[in-house]
Amino acid sequence: MSIEIKITNQTNHCKISLVGRCTIYTVSKLKESFIEVIAANQNILIDLEKVTDFDTAGLQLFIAAKNMGTRENKKIKFISHPVCIIALFDLYGLTSFFGDKIILTAEEKEQFVFSYGIKKLPSYIY
Repeated sequence: MSIEIKITNQTNHCKISLVGRCTIYTVSKLKESFIEVIAANQNILIDLEKVTDFDTAGLQLFIAAKNMGTRENKKIKFISHPVCIIALFDLYGLTSFFGDKIILTAEEKEQFVFSYGIKKLPSYIY
């Protein structure tokens, strides 16, 4: 039940790479890092490729980070979304809120509705 945070400063942005579980048990550690990075940088890239588990506490942290960036005129972009994160974005209709480019395989596209509750529930709900 842990999360590893790697922060690297690059030429025109700061990159946060997350490895592990982004859940209620780890978000307090992430919150501190997010606040520090957002305060110190104009452009932030958050790499999610190696996130293995994600729950609504993680989702709330991502929403708070995105809102904080918007308030402070910072650009925050999430990249390399794993299926566990896309599932919650889809469930709560937040894909457009984050505005990130999400790349899915044909098989993964079948798992998601992206209709935000107007038709059928996605298969992972049942």
